[in-house]
Amino acid sequence: MTTHRTACERARAVTVVAVLHVLAACSGESTGVVKEVDPGPGSHFSVLPIPLEKIGRITALGFNNFTLPNAHTYWETCETWSVMRLNRPCSNAKLDLLAPVNGEVVSLDTNADGFLTVQGPVGVVWTFGHVTPAPGLTRGSRVTAGQVVARMFYFHGFDFGVTNFGIRHRHIVPERFSQQFNHGQNPIALYPDALRTELLTRMNAAGPAYGRLAYDSLGTTSGTWVAEGNLRKYIINVDEPLLLWFGRWTERPATQIMSTGLQWPGMENLTLVADLTAPRWEDITPRSGKVAIRLWNMNESATANFSRPGGTVLVEMLGERLSRMEHFNMHAPIADFTTAARRYER
Repeated sequence: MTTHRTACERARAVTVVAVLHVLAACSGESTGVVKEVDPGPGSHFSVLPIPLEKIGRITALGFNNFTLPNAHTYWETCETWSVMRLNRPCSNAKLDLLAPVNGEVVSLDTNADGFLTVQGPVGVVWTFGHVTPAPGLTRGSRVTAGQVVARMFYFHGFDFGVTNFGIRHRHIVPERFSQQFNHGQNPIALYPDALRTELLTRMNAAGPAYGRLAYDSLGTTSGTWVAEGNLRKYIINVDEPLLLWFGRWTERPATQIMSTGLQWPGMENLTLVADLTAPRWEDITPRSGKVAIRLWNMNESATANFSRPGGTVLVEMLGERLSRMEHFNMHAPIADFTTAARRYER
């Protein structure tokens, strides 16, 4: 499975959302301050960042690239992801990006591989990532719909994320995560009907409209887990090894997956597919006892590759918010946990 996650990308992606968390706590400033208010319903965006004919693919909100579902979308002019390709014509060029709506710059990184974060309208914050902001923009700058505000850093696409404070995803411990993870929205949802219909043709069909971020289900294995002892920790990029996640491949919800930020010995990939015989993550509870689930590596259709075994995960719910997990690099029957088992909480 091909990705382009670099250390720089991980750091920048978290910087964007972490700065929103910090800015929201500020007060008494006249410019560059995020206001956590409900913007109300409506088509808040009117301009596409690049011409429609140049858009090859838009990933769903919650695209599975990191351990947790991704809180922004990827807008690709030339597909780089190997999973569930649309195989549309490729436009391999760095393009100027236009502001989708009037707004005010609340944060930016002016490096060549930087980002631009704008509030507009109040209660909606949008970010272009892997871009070079336009010269002259600073925090507090006003931008207008259709204005060139950045240029793509890569030839194949850019990140487009939206934080909408009228939305709240149901995470068990929301204060642990960024504003974007708690309030993320697919930008497509903010365009008028005619544009939205066209943009949806650039997406793979997903179960919930536009994607999904929240999978937490109290008292079950489903959703986000953090290594025991880190319950009060605010999660940033360097904390990814603490994470374990049970959910579904966002663009193919029938596929159950397990993602870990820290591999067990012998694991080939950080994301593995549960066997077709596995129970639903939402059905594994403290009453289930120890449950062994065979895993497989993933193929390009986001289903199990039955020619590439991914080992077995042994799961036990010790309580509503406490679990024990261990990965074994085999499909043979598993008798019990070993000293390599890890405890997770939420």
